[in-house]
Amino acid sequence: MKRSSAHAALLLAVIGALVSLLGTGCASVSAVDAEPVVGALQEPPLTANTLHAELRLPLLRCQLPAIEMSAAGQRQFVQTELDCLTKAWDPALRAAGMSLAPLQLVVVDNVTTGCSKQVQSTDPAFYCGGNVYWPTDDPIHRGWGSQLGQYLMFVVMHEYGHHLQSSTGILRSADRDIDTAGEKSPLGLELSRRIELQAQCLAGVMLAAAQAGGMLPPAEAVDLIDIQSDTEEDPTHGTGVNSRRWVEAGYRGASTSSCNTWAAALDEVE
Repeated sequence: MKRSSAHAALLLAVIGALVSLLGTGCASVSAVDAEPVVGALQEPPLTANTLHAELRLPLLRCQLPAIEMSAAGQRQFVQTELDCLTKAWDPALRAAGMSLAPLQLVVVDNVTTGCSKQVQSTDPAFYCGGNVYWPTDDPIHRGWGSQLGQYLMFVVMHEYGHHLQSSTGILRSADRDIDTAGEKSPLGLELSRRIELQAQCLAGVMLAAAQAGGMLPPAEAVDLIDIQSDTEEDPTHGTGVNSRRWVEAGYRGASTSSCNTWAAALDEVE
């Protein structure tokens, strides 16, 4: 997948939208457990969570439909991928004594209410309270052309990474710590970055399984990793350098053991 200055510009533009969502009561822009999720386990310490064990996915061979930008078309694409990821992750987690919580897709093609805030169709996708909120008019989607399907596939993987964090209790523990520290305090922002960068790493694990299963060629997988460097530094999501670092860690390691951002040095989660 070829990168372009248009892609970088779009990524920079969407950062403003992400930052504008701060202060809405969400502990993290794209990952929040507003309420307890049924089926989630009692949380162990974040650094010792069972998700950080050597969990690997089988080859992913999701039969994704061609992306259509109507609300119905996006719903079909995203729901198909979410179902495929659940089918792959469920046995992996069960083998480690964990289970996935229920997951719902909420497609936003106008305005809806979710997680105590108004969600616009132009917002970025985000995870909250067991739901993936998928706005249909995110402006970052417009510059990808024929490569849009691969990009959206990765976005879904990132949000599914948050679902793994939610199912294993990581999000609830981290969000409580953020509430205690203060959402915009240095520690609160650091914890938000650890959440987001771990989701990036988990997306990298899924990307490796998808590439190995023939869903995309290695060159396109590498380009999806490289494009992460083009994102502007954000206090809740981290630098582009670290965003890429953690996607690559998950992709190269192909295991959740590569994704323990909670034990990482501070400079790796800035």
